Amino acid sequence: MTSSTRKLLLLAAVMGIVGNLTVGMPTAQARLVISPALLRVDLDGGRPRGAFTLTNVGEKTERYRARAVHFRLSEAGGLQLVEPDEWSLAPWIRFNPAEFELPPNASRVVRYTILVPSTLEQGQYWGGIEFEPLQSSVYRFSDGKGKNLSIHVLNSALVPIFAKKGSPRVDLEVADAKAVATPKGPGIVIRLENRGETRVDVRGSYRLVREDGAEVAAGPVPEVMILRAGARLVGIRPDPPPAPGSYKLELELELRQLEKPVHSVFPVRWGS
Repeated sequence: MTSSTRKLLLLAAVMGIVGNLTVGMPTAQARLVISPALLRVDLDGGRPRGAFTLTNVGEKTERYRARAVHFRLSEAGGLQLVEPDEWSLAPWIRFNPAEFELPPNASRVVRYTILVPSTLEQGQYWGGIEFEPLQSSVYRFSDGKGKNLSIHVLNSALVPIFAKKGSPRVDLEVADAKAVATPKGPGIVIRLENRGETRVDVRGSYRLVREDGAEVAAGPVPEVMILRAGARLVGIRPDPPPAPGSYKLELELELRQLEKPVHSVFPVRWGS
């Protein structure tokens, strides 16, 4: 018999949506609801502290462990757990209790405190609180030819915490924009780089114009979040698809943290 272990991590409300977090698990397994699902705290006023309420709405008693973690987002937007760096909250977070049992239809309060260092540079710091079951769910499969497979699954929930010190500087750079070919037709990949001291939440619109100034396509730029010192690749697909030739890509990007939009223009070319 062979076996493998897979951990499923859910990043709740990472685009700023506040509410409850529900972690779905198979029938007869634990189902965990966490409130709040996102924390924003101020580091200028001493030690932030508060509490989470966790509710097991499933059919199985589960034992959980709370632990502080740090995370990054890849350029494609994927969640990556990483070692704490100079902007991580993880080393400063304390829990009570750190482990607890949660029967079906029961709730539990987990309190937290963030032990802020006495000297701290201006900027945004972040981390997450992971609630992980101590026992995995086991799924067994057979191919009918004598080979069996066991999969051990841990369904854990990661609640992000964003903390602000002072008045962090906001700085977004549109580093590049390139025309690309995709199976569905011409596309454009835009590289956005966060050069500021805080995360940025970006959305906007684009126009694709010919050299004579005529507009050939326009539409929205998908909303993304970019952490401090991070970058994101954003793809757009002009509709209708442009003919081969030279164009200008005009971007107007709105940042939740700024009153005025960011304007950028890039030349792009399709075909030879």
